[in-house]
Amino acid sequence: MKLERRVNIDDANQLLIDEFLDAHLAIARRLRHQLQNWVAADHQVQLHLLESTFAALPSDQKDWLAKLAFNGIEICLHKAMPDLGMLGLNITLQGPQGSLAWASDNANLSAPGRTWDLAAAGVRIVRGTLPVLPAERVLNAPDLMLPTRPGLVKVEISDQLDGSLDGFARRFWENLRHDAGSLLDDALTGKDPITKLIYSDRYVCSPLVVNLLVNVIHELGRHSDGDFAIRIQGRQYQKDDNRSPWQCWHDWRTSQERDEAIRQALEYCGFEGEVLSLPSLPHYRQLQLQLRSGRQLTVQLDQGLSYWEAERSEKSYLLRFDFAARQLGEEIMERIQCKVVATGDECTQIFIYVT
Repeated sequence: MKLERRVNIDDANQLLIDEFLDAHLAIARRLRHQLQNWVAADHQVQLHLLESTFAALPSDQKDWLAKLAFNGIEICLHKAMPDLGMLGLNITLQGPQGSLAWASDNANLSAPGRTWDLAAAGVRIVRGTLPVLPAERVLNAPDLMLPTRPGLVKVEISDQLDGSLDGFARRFWENLRHDAGSLLDDALTGKDPITKLIYSDRYVCSPLVVNLLVNVIHELGRHSDGDFAIRIQGRQYQKDDNRSPWQCWHDWRTSQERDEAIRQALEYCGFEGEVLSLPSLPHYRQLQLQLRSGRQLTVQLDQGLSYWEAERSEKSYLLRFDFAARQLGEEIMERIQCKVVATGDECTQIFIYVT
């Protein structure tokens, strides 16, 4: 991935991304958070990429761009790669009196960290002038979403859902229904009943998050007119860590253990569901509700249910969890007693739309 970051003292930041499709998901996530942090600091932010790259993006990656555009980030498209010569990473500081740019000829050079060593990197870093990045086309949120996302609603969440664990699901749906207007009414009143629920999330790995997920499904069931099929899709994994998990926020060591726990939690609440671990799964966290009318209601959580964690002030013995319990469903749904709070001070976004 070629990346250009422009951190401007006078309120402008720009990024140039090439080969966006090959970017590692973890890098893409850090990049997204950095972009959002710059916006939160009242900087003007632009994301630059090729027209061909944009056209080839899968729908989940375009949704990713749509969320950035929602936050005021301009998506700038180029017909051809700007001529940056041999630059792999280019950082520019621009102020009212001019600008300075630093560049490296090592395309694999990463951002400096605690272990970064210039001598070991074996690269040249030079200072030059500010590159010009004229865009052929600039996309905003309506350009990215209106043609394919009619009725889309964005909900900002911070601490609105903080509180008791057993009341989380009720607060979750009440808050979304309030902010989404009439978009959720038919599904939540039973006027257009749910026939199938699909939840995809790479990061459902701990008993606490499973509790949140199953309670959210159970609360939906209370409002649904009739049963609906359930499919939970997670990421296949196996941890190398030999330490035994013992608190409710610790992860299961394998996806097989996690999948069985989800099945038992669903069964404890009176549901039957298909639980799958897939070797490859889209990065988004998405709840799809297929309705009897043929419509599909999608609730896309920017950071998933992992955005909420056990309150840090809770005593550790209250967070103990028996990963070897014989009645694992009951252990997940009844034995975890804590308050849940939003992770950190950063808001999360939930996007709701009907197709």
